Amino acid sequence: MREADLHIHTSASDDSVLEPEQIFRRARARGLSAVAFTDHEQMSRLDEGRRLSAAFGIAFLGGIELTSSWRGQYAHILGYFRNGAAPSFDTFLVERVWPGRRKAHLQLLDPLQHHGAEVTTAEYDAEARAGGYHLPLYRILRRKGAVSNLEEYVLIREDEGFEGCYLPIPEVIRAIHNAGGIAVLAHPIHTGSFGVGFYRFDGEDIALLARAGLDGVEVFHPTHDEGQTRHFAQVADDLGLVKTGGSDSHGSPAAVKRVVGAITCNWDEVVEYLERRA
Repeated sequence: MREADLHIHTSASDDSVLEPEQIFRRARARGLSAVAFTDHEQMSRLDEGRRLSAAFGIAFLGGIELTSSWRGQYAHILGYFRNGAAPSFDTFLVERVWPGRRKAHLQLLDPLQHHGAEVTTAEYDAEARAGGYHLPLYRILRRKGAVSNLEEYVLIREDEGFEGCYLPIPEVIRAIHNAGGIAVLAHPIHTGSFGVGFYRFDGEDIALLARAGLDGVEVFHPTHDEGQTRHFAQVADDLGLVKTGGSDSHGSPAAVKRVVGAITCNWDEVVEYLERRA
């Protein structure tokens, strides 16, 4: 079986420290056949991934991880584009995804003054344009010394009753399909950051999403135990969905289960599905 790690974050995701070449070097050391970059809400490193793919002789799958919503809970969807995303997907990000993130974060600007941090809308917009819409407010607060790590930022958000403005999963699936990609439900059981944002998808949820066009399930993930992995593999097989997986690596050496190549999936199965969908 050829192995692939299809869930890796580069430093374009502001919660990761991995540079693209580091990822390919680690993939080669692990004997991987393929990797995917799945940065949050943007795809700025995909050209570099394709260049490194040719240099290292490791297949590359362009991807993205999008936060969305389902039945009142938030969830993550992975989009994969074997031949690159059509221009319609850039439009989708600019007109639908990023404004929702902005609206949610701007709700926090006034309450932040109670935490000794003043942030203006202009500051927020400048930071988002420069570094992306995933965690621009966190980057500003860290720079101002209002928080020292992501945990402190998450706690402030929760204290202030932060509510994300995320698009429903069916809309995200349609946008990915319209741009020539496939849509995969990421880590169906997710503990969230620092215990915040827990969610769990059951077989009924996944069946409904399959009818809405979902292509696959991230069966293999560091947060899944053996029983959960077997369960989601069976659900995927029953529904005819492709089984993907990856380390969800952000580069932390302390997260042993999340180093590049620690969790993999069958690359041949994924390629077969991509070819069938094409």
